[in-house]
Order: sequence, then structure tokens, then C-alpha cells
Amino acid sequence: WPEVSGDPIIGIAFTSGSMGRPKGLAYRQSAILAMVAEHVTALGIGPDDVILSLASLGAGGNQDILSAILVGARVRLLDLKTVGIGETLRVMGEEGTTLLSMIPLVLRTLMSQPNAVWAFAKTRAVSTGGDRLFGKDVDLFRAVLPTDALIRTTQGATETGVVFQWIIPRQRLFEPDAAVPSGYVGPSHAVALSASDHGGDVEDWLSETEITKP
Repeated sequence: WPEVSGDPIIGIAFTSGSMGRPKGLAYRQSAILAMVAEHVTALGIGPDDVILSLASLGAGGNQDILSAILVGARVRLLDLKTVGIGETLRVMGEEGTTLLSMIPLVLRTLMSQPNAVWAFAKTRAVSTGGDRLFGKDVDLFRAVLPTDALIRTTQGATETGVVFQWIIPRQRLFEPDAAVPSGYVGPSHAVALSASDHGGDVEDWLSETEITKP
């Protein structure tokens, strides 16, 4: 292995370009480790876990792989578009998937299948983000997952990684069409509220604004 000194750049991720020209984001070794360690800590990932990764290797897939390497877990890579929903569920059930992270749409689709309870029988935690999660989603997840499984909701961006996260308490109920809160600011992030388009002082704006928490 070559000698590495300092805090080198070890990866570049590009944004989707939805806001204009795609931007290349350079990640240093310490930043990658911090993001992976936060993911591992939030879900308590350990050597007995089997992680299903359906994400691109340029983004979430790297997090799944590096999380497994960090703690000695096993990661199973699948291309959902190639293998399809049925094969994905078969692999989950036969190989005993314990953890998976994906957008709400994919989780809804997987959990709406007839054999979903069997496929998710060993799952102890799901993590979702990238889109709004609704109360009816939480009801569906709870109906399919084992009773002690964790449901984690997250929000962030390509530029920041996960910023907000929340392990939804099992006793917390939601209206079916109500959006689930994004959660609390993660330990490796800070959030600033800017009111540059308000025309007034930020402190005045905050005093007039109700800030809600989960």
C-alpha cells in the first residue's frame, strides 16, 4: 500500500445537474470517513449484518460498501432495473437482508408485493431519504417489517450528505397524508437559517417564525 500523508482527496461525486451544470464535489478522506461512521453509528451496523445495496456505486452504494468494510459486515449488490422487483425480494429473503437504505418510492414498491413480509423477515432497520416520507408509508413499513425494526428518515443533498436524521419512535402515529419530519441535525453538521430575501434582520424573522421539531 502506498504511504498516504495528510488528508488527501479520495473521491469526486457529481451532482445531477438539475440546478444547472453538474458540479464535481471533491471529498477528502476525513469527510468520507465521517459520513460512513455516522451511518454506521445511526443504525448500529455490525459484523452480523447483511446490507442490500441497490444504489449507484457513485453515491449511496459507496456508503453501503464502505460501511460493510468498516465493521466487517456483508454487502449484497443488486441492480434493481436489471434484476427486477421479484428477484430483489427473493435475494432479500434467501440471504437474510438486515439493512437497506433507499428512497421512499423503492421501499413502497418492495413492501407492496405479496411476499414482502417473507423478504423483510430478517430486516432490523431501513433508512430512507431523498424524497418526502408520509404517514401512510410508515404504516406500510410497520405492517411489513418485524415489530422491533427501526425506521430511519433522513434528508440532505449531494453536497452535504445526510444532514437531518430521525429514528421514528414506534409509538409515534401520523395522519396518512402528513409528511414525516426530517428529524434532527446530525452530529457532524451545523445548519444556518438565512433570510436574505426577507428584507429584514434574521433575528427578527426568526422571532416571527414558528420552528417545529419532531
